[in-house]
Amino acid sequence: MMIADNVLEHHLKDVYWIGGSACSGKTTMSKIISKKYGFTLYNSDAKMLEHKKNASFWEQSAMKRHFVDWEWYFNRPINEYTKWLNDIMKEQMSMIIVDLLKISQNKPVIVEGVFSADMIKNIVHYNNAIFLYAEKHLIRKDYFNREDKKDMLSVINSLSDSVKSLNNVLNTVITGSEQSLEITKNNNMKYLIRNDKSSIEKTLKCMENYFDL
Repeated sequence: MMIADNVLEHHLKDVYWIGGSACSGKTTMSKIISKKYGFTLYNSDAKMLEHKKNASFWEQSAMKRHFVDWEWYFNRPINEYTKWLNDIMKEQMSMIIVDLLKISQNKPVIVEGVFSADMIKNIVHYNNAIFLYAEKHLIRKDYFNREDKKDMLSVINSLSDSVKSLNNVLNTVITGSEQSLEITKNNNMKYLIRNDKSSIEKTLKCMENYFDL
């Protein structure tokens, strides 16, 4: 059964979306906004393992894909790697929406993830979605300097050519970010790009104004 986009938009009217790329401040800003305004915080990455358990090989083939080994996993061609990550996000989106339909009944929700504008454009109020990106050199500098990437970095460092694998992952993340930004621009949706002069305070103020909080 298909649910019309306008029906979803109505029932998700109290959901605020922060999409975009890694190292852009999505997690930081969603935590600040949820605490300041009493919103429920929803991290789509944190729900991935739960959603994978509910996935099927027929309906969510990207989420259930089997991999040969870590050497192959981290050294795939960039276009193949980015397509797989994007396909996973598309497959997870229906599960995310089901979650949000339930939890947004009680109070507003701030949701963050690497979803792109084309995945949500038809089900959100224009001023309820903003996309955050980071300049390439900041992604290279910060991507693995995060607690949630320590295990990933440890595996990469164990590979036969860890430098090559590391660069392949970073180039994949950057390519995905550039593709997502282009989609955001093409859909005329609001975005901010983190650079060396960006600050949490300025970004928060801009987002509050845009969300009309």
